[in-house]
Amino acid sequence: MVAIFGTLVLSSFITTPVKRLHRGVLSLASIETFQPVPVHSSDELGALTRNFNRMAETIRAQKSSLQFKALQLEEAYVSMVRVLAASLDARDPYTMGHSTRVARMSCLLGRRLGMGEEELSNLERAAIFHDLGKIQTPDDVLLKGERLSHAEEEQMRSHPVDGTEILRMAPFLHPYIPVVRAHHEWYNGEGYPDGIKGDEIPLHAQIIALADAFDAMTTERPYREALSTEEAIDEILGFRGTQFSPELAESFAMMVREKPPMDETTLKSMAL
Repeated sequence: MVAIFGTLVLSSFITTPVKRLHRGVLSLASIETFQPVPVHSSDELGALTRNFNRMAETIRAQKSSLQFKALQLEEAYVSMVRVLAASLDARDPYTMGHSTRVARMSCLLGRRLGMGEEELSNLERAAIFHDLGKIQTPDDVLLKGERLSHAEEEQMRSHPVDGTEILRMAPFLHPYIPVVRAHHEWYNGEGYPDGIKGDEIPLHAQIIALADAFDAMTTERPYREALSTEEAIDEILGFRGTQFSPELAESFAMMVREKPPMDETTLKSMAL
């Protein structure tokens, strides 16, 4: 009995530090929960534990540094694409600030729907990027002062796919690809480029589609006058269940009608 008891005590002296090291290795995967492993001896196991703690601190510092640099790189990519989107808007004086206005209206609706700040940030970025593919559209099509021909319309219809190819160049921008690709899909499946419908269309794309259509209708073009806010809302409500989600179209209409600042003058100043 004495021998067995002694064996158990000796075993605990060996296994307990090893178990602590094991828990330390598991917790090292998370910077937030890691705690240095306590050292209770000056033998080889104690030295091993101290070395492990030093190594863990080095790994944590390097991980934090890499995460910070990755965030900086992501922001650099996003800023670059923002500049491209702003440059694209500037090609056409009639659409100056379009992406910015669409982004702000999209976020107003997103907030009304209860989205959190992180999701609103993703929605805002996707809206800024939504027309990015038009950078590959020729000026004689993009800036044409009259209605487009069928062939020219087909060229314009390629911009959601062209935009996804641009975003595909940077891994940080991949999360926005489904939204940019789908912002011209219709709720009834008659949109483009993929003909998806209903809930198959990403929610952010459905929101951006509403803001995009509203801004397009309330912006004057060489071949037509701009609609008033109420006229544009009537048009959107007329396409409930076909082009737009009925619920989202109703929410968008209520948002625009309930907010006094959402008049034509303010909408046009959103780009400033």
